[in-house]
Amino acid sequence: MDERPRGYREPAPPPPERFPVHLGSAARVSLLMSLGAIALSVLIALLTGRVFFLFIAAIGPALFYVLSGAPRMIEVHHDAVVIRSWLRAPMRLPASELSVHRRDGDLLFVRGGGTLSITADHFPGDSLDRCVGALREAGAEVRDERS
Repeated sequence: MDERPRGYREPAPPPPERFPVHLGSAARVSLLMSLGAIALSVLIALLTGRVFFLFIAAIGPALFYVLSGAPRMIEVHHDAVVIRSWLRAPMRLPASELSVHRRDGDLLFVRGGGTLSITADHFPGDSLDRCVGALREAGAEVRDERS
């Protein structure tokens, strides 16, 4: 991710650390219900020959989560943070311009006037603490605002 060409004597930058962001439990249940509604619609259409749509039931929080461009992975490079989403292009944020706020229930990325909030439930295990540590090492301003 470094734009400056390097000579053969200069060490390569370290590989990025990757932190997956999972669907929340409500979105997972909604996704299963959405897939079930689609399967039931197809089954009814095959058995009865009539088209019966349960697709309205399929439109739920999981579909909204995926279509809204919710993050699926955070990559912390030596000089930047790359947030990869389900349907959007990756968002590259320079670490020197990024302010990260660690709160009780979420991780808040602030750059200029824009903010991105990811709840702690979306980080599996201890990956939230490891992500905050990697952000500090990359040069991002990290504020711990937990009470």
